[in-house]
This record gives sequence, C-alpha cells and structure tokens, in this order.
Amino acid sequence: MIPPLPRRLFLATALAAFVAISLPVAAAAKKGAEEGQALAASIRSQRPAKPTVSKGTLRVRHPDGRRLVVPIQVKAELGTNTFPWTTVYEARFPDGRRESLRVVNLENAMPHFILHRAGG
Repeated sequence: MIPPLPRRLFLATALAAFVAISLPVAAAAKKGAEEGQALAASIRSQRPAKPTVSKGTLRVRHPDGRRLVVPIQVKAELGTNTFPWTTVYEARFPDGRRESLRVVNLENAMPHFILHRAGG
C-alpha cells in the first residue's frame, strides 16, 4: 500500500498530467470544429458556373436475381440571382413511373428537398 503522502503526491501529479494533456486536446478539437464549420460554409456557398445536364444509367440487381435498368438525368439549374440554384435528379422506370428529386440550394441555409412521383 502506498503511504498517504506519496499517494496524494501521485494523485496530484496524475491530475496535473491529465489537465496538461486535456487542455491542448480540447483546444485542438474546438479549433477543428471551427475549421470544419468554415469549410462547410465555403462548400455551401459554391454554385455551378453554368447550367449542366448529365445522363447515366442506374443498374439494380435485386436479391432474387432480377435486374432493373433505370435511365437517370441530373440537371443543375441556376436562378436569376446568385442563389438559389437547383439540382434535379430524374429517373424514368421501365414500367412508366417517373420520379424526381429537386434539391434547392440556399445561401446560409440547409437545402430544401422536394420529391415528386408520377405513376405509369
């Protein structure tokens, strides 16, 4: 057993070491969080230079082996001002169904998501 005085000295030393290690770690974590917020704001403030359209194909294989091929189109639409701008994801299913997801990007705000489904 450690005598009382050395035990107190040991605990005080351990506490001091813990505090000495914890303060820089906490400061670094706070700085990292602030830098992360600044990076996220910078990314949200970006917008496409011009309207664009991309087309592709989504290929789905179901667990039972069935396969589905869905044509996809992605459009970036620009507003008249710097914001908002919109990304539209459109899918046309073989059975005639159509789905679109419209993402309206706003400056300094979370984007708005609008899902539209049309039967076939």
